[in-house]
Amino acid sequence: MKKNRLGRIGTALALFATSLNLAAQGQGGKAFQDGINIAAGVIIAISIIWSVTTAWGGIHRIKEGDPSGKNAIWAAILIFIIPLIIFAVVKVIFTGAPSVSPNFSF
Repeated sequence: MKKNRLGRIGTALALFATSLNLAAQGQGGKAFQDGINIAAGVIIAISIIWSVTTAWGGIHRIKEGDPSGKNAIWAAILIFIIPLIIFAVVKVIFTGAPSVSPNFSF
């Protein structure tokens, strides 16, 4: 089990390092920026779908009288907000970087 986990972490780090290398060398150019924008769009789309289904499940639990439904609704709010906060923090920290505008043409 640990080999599989280390393999996933290694793959993620390799992809991250490769993308940083392309960005640093400037070889990606417009295509690299388009890829980042599409990835941002995918992240936001997934967070919206995930938060709606989580909130729906929380509402269903509240109707059944389960007190954990409120926690599910709070989790849904956080699932929706966290990607937006991350994009805002990256924009503030890396002021010279190109802007990330989510692209939903995937």
